[in-house]
Amino acid sequence: MSQPTPQERFTGLAAAYAQHRPDYPPAAYDFMTRFGRLQPGARIIDLGCGTGISTRQLAQRGWRVIGIEPNVEMLTAARAETAPGTCIDYLQAQAEAVPLPADFADAILAAQAFHWFDPAAALAEARRLLRPGGSLFLMWYERTDGDPFNDAYTAAVHRHGDQAAELESQRKQAGEVLLTAPGWADACRERFPHQQAMDEAGVLGRARSISYGPKTSAGQAALAAELRLVFQRFQRDGRVVMKYTTTVYAAHKPE
Repeated sequence: MSQPTPQERFTGLAAAYAQHRPDYPPAAYDFMTRFGRLQPGARIIDLGCGTGISTRQLAQRGWRVIGIEPNVEMLTAARAETAPGTCIDYLQAQAEAVPLPADFADAILAAQAFHWFDPAAALAEARRLLRPGGSLFLMWYERTDGDPFNDAYTAAVHRHGDQAAELESQRKQAGEVLLTAPGWADACRERFPHQQAMDEAGVLGRARSISYGPKTSAGQAALAAELRLVFQRFQRDGRVVMKYTTTVYAAHKPE
């Protein structure tokens, strides 16, 4: 059986993704502002924007944002979640072939997305799209290891998911390419803590939003049953807290 393409993996997941995925910590955007010397009105491209979680946070900084997303369902959800009058536009396109002119953007962000791209082609396209001196940011959140609730949640997802452990391991390494990629300057990596409080429905919805979750009804039911037990073990006053480490890789396009 052939593996689904990256955009196909998210078909049917848009509603759960929009409702149950976390946002990104303000400190990460503070870092982007400093590193990119980004002023109000800066032009930002959000590659692989999904349901627009990061896109809307970028716009809240006073920047003009274009979200790029290949999956129609995710893009439809992003548009529905974006308030009228917001300085955001959306385009359906692949990160490796964006229908915008060269030297267009002051900065480019790929949030929770770059691991789905062809890295060499996507980096080349980012260099084309950025103005000289512009900034590229690759950002991911990962569940913080060593937290008892996180570890129990992760064990359940790995037990029932579709290549979950393998795909998570690949994702954790995907940003390292920017640290040594030719044609970029000042490459660095920064990390920021974040967290997400959830009730039981939120925990189950968070699991439903992952692209490598179980695909059969039986598998989905088994994962949900185990996560209910995990929630009951760790909940306090009907809620649990998932702890994250958000990592941002950054580099400048040379002047």
